[in-house]
Amino acid sequence: MNPRAVSLQGFGIEMREPDRPFMGLERACVENFFARNDTITIVNILCEVRDKRKTKRIPAGPTNTHNLGSSFLDCALAGLQRNDTVQYLILRHSDQGEDCRMQINPTCIREFFRYNQTVETFSYLVGDSAEDAEILGTSLQFNRKSREICLHNMSEDASISFFAQLPGACKLDTLTLRDCAFATDVGLNVLAKGVGECDCLKRLDLELIPQDQEGDLLDDLLSRLCPFLVEHPSLRSLKMGNGRRLGMSGAHAIGDCISFDAPIKEVDLQVEELTIAGAHALAGKIPFFEKLRTFRLKCTFMHRESRHILMDALEQNEHLKKWKVDCTKVL
Repeated sequence: MNPRAVSLQGFGIEMREPDRPFMGLERACVENFFARNDTITIVNILCEVRDKRKTKRIPAGPTNTHNLGSSFLDCALAGLQRNDTVQYLILRHSDQGEDCRMQINPTCIREFFRYNQTVETFSYLVGDSAEDAEILGTSLQFNRKSREICLHNMSEDASISFFAQLPGACKLDTLTLRDCAFATDVGLNVLAKGVGECDCLKRLDLELIPQDQEGDLLDDLLSRLCPFLVEHPSLRSLKMGNGRRLGMSGAHAIGDCISFDAPIKEVDLQVEELTIAGAHALAGKIPFFEKLRTFRLKCTFMHRESRHILMDALEQNEHLKKWKVDCTKVL
């Protein structure tokens, strides 16, 4: 069996998935390799992408049934259930077309989250497959270890499918989203509700897809998300990046959220523009942030007036231990 290994460096292994089913003894060999290897801490698999119009999903079934054909990825996940050293698992693919998807057996990914006790960070390039996103969301309901889930390039349809399942997730410590699409009211509402009702979540790190057009996506998202966070029992850190602009409605929303009894202790915002109205709204709330310990704001440009009132407000808050305002250009 030749997995077409691309590179093997130190304690990490990077593989390209063979595009064929594995059966019998060959399947057992792949599982045992990932189960018994006690030196690898990082596994990075470049998954083959199947055209869902032409390829049938390999049937779900028990992971120890060797007479059924399985994808290489499923064999790897089955082995990683018993692995004691891998801490970082990366699953990615090179094709993000809407008719393409990774061939993941729902049973294998569910059993991985149920039994694996070492992987701390699970990074997954979702793409356009709402089906894969839903499988991942439901699988997290069986999670038994505190983990960070990092999702990349997730379309809005896939996001809706994932966040609809998120409230049932177990031991999800950190959710990191990179270049994920949220453009409609439906998508924003499902995200807000999913995060707000995921009681185990401690850290949310959301990076929006850069918006070329005029718009207030960040304001819309904060306006929907923050009301759910006011009574969130465990969220400690909120980070948002790639925002087009932070205006009055978004600043009011995040200010109201932190001014109430929300447990958030760290806020980190990266935006292209902080509007004057947004700065006034935020500055009016900052002195009342009693539980917040760290506040960071990084923006491309802001008006001198905005910077002045924001700095004054931050200096008035005696509860803050760390705060920083970075601006590339002051107008």
